Amino acid sequence: MTRLENKVAVITGAANGQGAAEALAFAAEGASVVLSDVDGRGAGLAEEITSRGGQAKFVKHDVRDEDGWVDLAAKVKSWFGNLHILVNNAGTISRQGVLNSTLSEWHRTIDVNLTGPMLGMKHCAPLIRDAGGGSIVNVSSTAGLLAHYDAAYGASKWALRGLTKTAAMELVC
Repeated sequence: MTRLENKVAVITGAANGQGAAEALAFAAEGASVVLSDVDGRGAGLAEEITSRGGQAKFVKHDVRDEDGWVDLAAKVKSWFGNLHILVNNAGTISRQGVLNSTLSEWHRTIDVNLTGPMLGMKHCAPLIRDAGGGSIVNVSSTAGLLAHYDAAYGASKWALRGLTKTAAMELVC
């Protein structure tokens, strides 16, 4: 299948788990994929995709770092010229309730799960627009619909839904 032939996708949190599965699926559909992760194992997945005949690049990148997003967007433009899809998949959980939350874990979770997708949209949406349009997928959780024992995780996933709706209003023309 080649539903994504001639499309370029950035997937965060792509070194393992759900992000790796997304990268493999997108590549199998013909997309060129840019794998982003703080974990260097993503380089091996990019090599695996390339060995199967796909196009893949890996960028070691912390989604909380705005300069890293600027660099990633520049690399995508340099490597592929366009960007059509952004999958904000990177996420974290600290497993701390309200009463035992530490401020450092609260900030880390909010920064990865909410600030990261905002920065991704901020720096990748112009490339998607310039390519003629595409899709942004912000991966949330049932915790963004119900609740979760982890205070920061639940709050970040509820907020990500609101951020996604705001971006849809702003970016859809």
